[in-house]
Amino acid sequence: VGDHRSFLTTSDLGAGLILNLDKKGELGYVGANIWNGTEYTDVVEENNCKDISGFVYLRPLSNNTDFRRTAIQGQAYIGTQNVTIETDEDASDFDRTLVSFGGLLAYRNTFDLGADVNLYSQGQGPGIDDVKETGYSFFVTIYLEDVAGDESPLRTLNLFGRMDMYDPNTDVDDNGETLII
Repeated sequence: VGDHRSFLTTSDLGAGLILNLDKKGELGYVGANIWNGTEYTDVVEENNCKDISGFVYLRPLSNNTDFRRTAIQGQAYIGTQNVTIETDEDASDFDRTLVSFGGLLAYRNTFDLGADVNLYSQGQGPGIDDVKETGYSFFVTIYLEDVAGDESPLRTLNLFGRMDMYDPNTDVDDNGETLII
């Protein structure tokens, strides 16, 4: 869902600072960014507003050999859409805010269970209510390496499943979609 709607900051141009929480980032990292609010496919800025974001990625069980890859993450992105703002309009009427969080429960090379939640709000202009979007993703990976024998060609395969639920406007009933892989 995040990729489908370009919720993530990878569709923007900017600069950031990332700090490891320990000497090699084993426990995770935090970061802060400033963005120009455009997309990398269209770098023309329509206004002089800049966006900011911050994120945290934590690996709370990095010292546990069974759950080493388990992680939780969160980000907040606050900014203004890349639109021309007339002199009688306020930039806050065209704001956009993203809050996302998720996690991965990873047990050895046996399975991964994950979830991701995206809450997005986008201003529609003066006097018009913001549109609020939601996206929920749930996924599982089963690694056959631990299940199949050492000589089995299946040991290099993984089983993967994912369900995404997306609602493009939480104020409108029955306009969401569910995607399953």
